[in-house]
Amino acid sequence: LPRGTVHRRSFATAMARSGPDRGAGRWRRERRVAERIFGALVLCAVSCSLHGHRAFSLAKAPVAAPIAERPNFSGVWKLLRTENQSPFMQSIGYNFFLAQSAFLARVTQTIDHLGDEVNFKFESMPPLCPTRQSLVKVGAPETPMQDDAGREMLLIKPFWNGTIFFAELQYVKPRHDLTIERYLEEGLMVEHVKYPAKNTQMRRLFQKAS
Repeated sequence: LPRGTVHRRSFATAMARSGPDRGAGRWRRERRVAERIFGALVLCAVSCSLHGHRAFSLAKAPVAAPIAERPNFSGVWKLLRTENQSPFMQSIGYNFFLAQSAFLARVTQTIDHLGDEVNFKFESMPPLCPTRQSLVKVGAPETPMQDDAGREMLLIKPFWNGTIFFAELQYVKPRHDLTIERYLEEGLMVEHVKYPAKNTQMRRLFQKAS
């Protein structure tokens, strides 16, 4: 055959072997490789994202505050000072003279506190009212009591509000609806009485006898 014929056949054979079918097969193989690489990258990204989110969640997780321990009021407590006592006493019906002289009274509260029961013994000098005793139980509907001048009161449904012993306090005649909170503050026992309807309040601070 003429020399040119051999070259033409060789070129035609090469072109046939590298024609459209061979090119399509190579493209499919390259596509599969690319898909595998892309899938691996996606899995890596998701894994990193989840790991980062978990680390972020753990870092930002709020730490529960420790539950404050309830105070124990047991002991002998002597009145140290009062805050806004005279105006408060006038708001619940005491006359001006008695309200102004109330600070002269020496008040002692002896408390035996066991769990949800608080046993009170109230004494005052001069003795405007005889020594009184009251057993107060958490959740009790009504506990009859008397103030330091002998006026009748009802302590209603006492409960613990955190570290504060809270109850409604109602003067019977004439009626006054108050609240009372008992808590410790800088080593002192505080008796905090509020009169919401008249927007006034009083605090009595007791020091524990040594």
